[in-house]
Amino acid sequence: REPLGEGNDDAQRNGEEPGGARPGLLGQCSMAVAAARLLEDGVDPLLPPNERGTPGARIDAVTAFHLATAGGGDVLGIPVGRFQVGQQFDAFVVDTAGSPSGLRRWEGIDTEERRFEKIVHLAGPADIGTVWVSVRSVSSREGLITE
Repeated sequence: REPLGEGNDDAQRNGEEPGGARPGLLGQCSMAVAAARLLEDGVDPLLPPNERGTPGARIDAVTAFHLATAGGGDVLGIPVGRFQVGQQFDAFVVDTAGSPSGLRRWEGIDTEERRFEKIVHLAGPADIGTVWVSVRSVSSREGLITE
């Protein structure tokens, strides 16, 4: 079995301005889910509907996130993407309570999986609290943390 990861490096290329429709980890996960749905459904109008698409190509937000984190680490041979001993700790906090972007939790409707899907598809920079890279807190809403 070969390791599989999602490339999400389009946010910054050679010092250029950020690229992509929605650069960043969550935006790339959301785009991967959409692209996989298109691949599964097929989009070639020259083919009859029953001959279009790639069965089983669809992925969900959890799978896309795994491919972008642990899957990417596996492909590159670096210990990232898992909350376990020996892995590099990179993480961020998403504020779902105060967000005007639709991240609000609806009791009785939102399961944990649905809440995660909402974060992947709807969260933006204003929803991100603290960010950690290699165990170090590097930023928060208040600005860059220098320590």
